[in-house]
Amino acid sequence: MKYELKNPGKSWWVEGMIVEGEIKGRDEILEIGSIDICRLNKDIMSKEQIIECVKYPRYWWSKACLKEIKPTFTMLEKLLLEHQLEMGYKYITRDVIDHRLNFFKNKPITNRGVWFGKNENYYPVFDIYLKELYPFVSCENKEPTLIQDIFDRYEVTEKLDKEYILK
Repeated sequence: MKYELKNPGKSWWVEGMIVEGEIKGRDEILEIGSIDICRLNKDIMSKEQIIECVKYPRYWWSKACLKEIKPTFTMLEKLLLEHQLEMGYKYITRDVIDHRLNFFKNKPITNRGVWFGKNENYYPVFDIYLKELYPFVSCENKEPTLIQDIFDRYEVTEKLDKEYILK
């Protein structure tokens, strides 16, 4: 998960700074290495701020200091997924061979990076030329992605990408 730091507390904190990682344990603490902080924020940190940050190898933040940044997908991607749900498709996958996106009504299985439906044909919708759609659906995923989970976890960006608009 990505988080934006809420309040500047250290001399090297910069407005808009983000950190990334999983919150562990009951105490809801995010632990992150200073190298990772600098890598994620190198475009907004000055050289002096980076030097201050790397003085300690690790930093810890409580959940109260963090604002979750939800991952996004486009309005076009949302509309395409809504259509697939209306058609009864519940899962989306990406094949290793040609990066093709597939939709399934029932939970599919994978064999050597190719997804197959149980007693159903897969529904290949997009080919390699549109592989930038749904980049979070990776051909390396071990499990299929439930379409409803995308709606629950991702936030829609306000505009349609111009490159996808068909006239």
